[in-house]
Amino acid sequence: MESDKYSFFKIWCWIATLLVWGSSLLALNHVINGPKLDNEFFVIFVVTLIIYFVTELVSSDFRYLLSTTTCADIYDYMGKLFYTPLNKSMKISCYHNRSKEVKETSPRSGKVHSRTVTERVHTSSNSSMFRYVSWRDISGQFVVNTEGAAANEERAFVRLRLRLKMEFANDGTAADFEQQKADFIAINKRDVMFDYDEELVMQGYEEYNLVKISDAHPKAFGCGWFLFFTLLTFAEFYKMYMEKFCSDQEFTIIKMVSSRQNLNTPQMIRNYEQMGPSVAYKEHVVYYLSLIHISEPTRPLYISYAVFCLKKKKKKK
Repeated sequence: MESDKYSFFKIWCWIATLLVWGSSLLALNHVINGPKLDNEFFVIFVVTLIIYFVTELVSSDFRYLLSTTTCADIYDYMGKLFYTPLNKSMKISCYHNRSKEVKETSPRSGKVHSRTVTERVHTSSNSSMFRYVSWRDISGQFVVNTEGAAANEERAFVRLRLRLKMEFANDGTAADFEQQKADFIAINKRDVMFDYDEELVMQGYEEYNLVKISDAHPKAFGCGWFLFFTLLTFAEFYKMYMEKFCSDQEFTIIKMVSSRQNLNTPQMIRNYEQMGPSVAYKEHVVYYLSLIHISEPTRPLYISYAVFCLKKKKKKK
């Protein structure tokens, strides 16, 4: 499903680009050969440009560039996320549909005609969080994957996409969530129709992260260059250029929650010992590695996890 959405968005980016190119060529032809551009075409051209720029600026490629970081910083960041609780937000928006008659005047004939349109009338909205008593992080070990970069020295970055997942510790917690959801809808349903949505929320969470994993410095790489090529309407070609220097990785942050028991008792800690979060720290992409340090514990309570730091070994001449 996610790959289908990405493919659709990529196709849409190219469609927006082609529309801008076509509109630009048509405008240039009018300027050179005439006749003078009418107001309708000018409005269409401006709208096309706006759609193109918005599409590119909300793309995942630009969001990666906005969140560029180093290996050391990403491990510190992941350590903070392992300590941060995950919340599930419940949202409701109530509305009803209303029909009304609209009169329009044709710009060419000058005739007035009417048509019936249906509009949504928003009446109320509200949100709430799922209430539980305890949680544990069961994400497992995190390490930046540098295998692709080791095989190709040009790959100086890893596009790290983080996902969130909430798991219920038992059937009772799942039942409590469904009951809280039903109560929330019953209390806040104040119109004929409503939209209900759920969202996982974590403070400080960023889905897209661009991690620098080597000392290489690709030319013309960064947010400024992306914006420059976007203004030239060549953003899609710049994305292809970015692919040359990036490898992809996904990691899911998993939080187990319970509304009926404490997940942080000594017994529960032993039960989930193998699922606890940890990080394996690699400073740079290298071919010769050696263990140089064992860090402080990377998670609270009674269990400690070693963090391995790998350093580039100097070649002997």
